[in-house]
Amino acid sequence: MPEKEKLSGATVVIFIAGGVLTFIILFIFAKNQIMRFALRSRRGPHVPIGHDAKKSYRREIERRIECIPRILCEPRLLPETDSKYILPPGSNLPPYYYRMKTVDDVKILGEYSIML
Repeated sequence: MPEKEKLSGATVVIFIAGGVLTFIILFIFAKNQIMRFALRSRRGPHVPIGHDAKKSYRREIERRIECIPRILCEPRLLPETDSKYILPPGSNLPPYYYRMKTVDDVKILGEYSIML
């Protein structure tokens, strides 16, 4: 009769570590699923906007919501009629003046590229 093979200490540790790792992964997966279903069923920001409204109102709401990413407001950093930076010859401009002017010029360039 063959003798029974005894498991070495390293093999036992590997089996225990694998079981613990499997348990942790299953726990995280279950927790995520529970949170997902809880957020889906709870009334709050995850409820579609205007789902009780008439079809025409719902379309208008969706149209207005889809327009939001296209809203841009980029003010000019240096107004064209700014007497604050009209300085007598020989005086120094503030160090950030040319950076502000460059940003304004890049905005103008972007506007021209959109028009083309």
